Amino acid sequence: MKRVQVFLGLASAGMIGLVGCDGTQEPILVEPTAQVVPPMADSSAVRSAYELWPQERLFHELAQKVPGYGGHFFSEEGDLVVYAKDPAAAQAHRQLLLDATDAAARRVRRASGTVRFQPGQFTFEELRAYRDALFAPLFRLNGVIGLDLDEAKNRVRIQIMQENEVKARGDVRQLLQSLKIPQPAVVFEVVLEVRDEVLRTAPVAPAPLLHHLTLQDKVRPIQAGTQILQNVYGFTCTIGWVTLSGSSPAVVTNTHCTGTWGGLDGSASDFFQPSQTVTNGFLGEEQLDYAWWDCGAGGSTPGLKCVYADAAVIEVANGTYAQDEIARPQPYNGIIIDDTSPFYVVGEVPSSVVGMDVWKIGRSTGLTWGKVKVTCVHRNPNSRHPERVYLCQDGADYSSDLGDSGSPVFTEDSSYDVLMVGIHSNYEQLLFGARRYFSPMSQIRKSYPWLPPLLH
Repeated sequence: MKRVQVFLGLASAGMIGLVGCDGTQEPILVEPTAQVVPPMADSSAVRSAYELWPQERLFHELAQKVPGYGGHFFSEEGDLVVYAKDPAAAQAHRQLLLDATDAAARRVRRASGTVRFQPGQFTFEELRAYRDALFAPLFRLNGVIGLDLDEAKNRVRIQIMQENEVKARGDVRQLLQSLKIPQPAVVFEVVLEVRDEVLRTAPVAPAPLLHHLTLQDKVRPIQAGTQILQNVYGFTCTIGWVTLSGSSPAVVTNTHCTGTWGGLDGSASDFFQPSQTVTNGFLGEEQLDYAWWDCGAGGSTPGLKCVYADAAVIEVANGTYAQDEIARPQPYNGIIIDDTSPFYVVGEVPSSVVGMDVWKIGRSTGLTWGKVKVTCVHRNPNSRHPERVYLCQDGADYSSDLGDSGSPVFTEDSSYDVLMVGIHSNYEQLLFGARRYFSPMSQIRKSYPWLPPLLH
């Protein structure tokens, strides 16, 4: 079982050329060359809103092998549900589909091993083409906040805010007509509220508990899942990942937990764990925050800005740290920490699938569980900045509250070992129910490729 705990100044240099458990070469670790991550070269092969996203690579491969393949997901009962234009013809590829989705099935509780074929009106590649054609012009329409190739509905799903619903529906229908996209390929989802989950009021220190620490207390060595506070604006969030940036210790949390959304604050934005009122609570300064870049068709859409992940890197300048550990709340005790047995991060799941089980640990709500409901959604999470889009974010139905921004999202591997899935970003209220979004590991790594691999 992996446990890494070092004191500052004794950490070893970054490893180079690590080989993963599947034999593939892992990314080489390099020191960042700039404080604000500069935009990459303007090449669609390097950075684009029209990539074949990691969450969709398997879908693309299956579309080449299964006739009329329209996508797949795991149902509430644990069945693998496959859309196909001709379900009878697709059934001949049942074993291929089971083998291809085996890794994902292991992350689904009560996976049944049953495959159900359903008639799909559209192929996956048709829906992907529609989604990509809509991207640039769609986010220029007032009231549109999300765009998704919804594999659980065999449709392109467009999210619109309730206050703009009537006009937005009309504008979108006109756009579909101009792009010659069939209207039945698109469904609308009405959103009542979107918010980040920063706690913007001064956090109330928890009452001291005899012999017990909570996720809101000073925790050393520093672990993910515990409280972090930005001093200038008093933003209270959660540490999502304790890692290395090059050879320096660092933690990852949301960029919206910093003073500048998608920009570097540096020494103007100190972070504390848990707060500045605690002796030796200083953690460090913001080190890296990926800058927004012009996106759309090769960057040609005026005013539209994109970023891969809601993630910023904070240096750890003070205190001991526990790399790849997550504080583990006691069962049924909310935010009280079981300090004898943290969760150990032993790997990662770069891409989730609808129906996969995930957990998150936040300073406000502790350990909560849910299932992935949507994957790879392009979305705008802030109505004050309608021009900004997070690319390819995943959503689940775990619980969260203010202060949980940045929380680690993971899936189980064994009793105390977990696989990182991403970090919690924001919340949306729907007409029926709610959804929480997180930035998946694949998107975090696009922003910060030198962060060390999590081997499994």
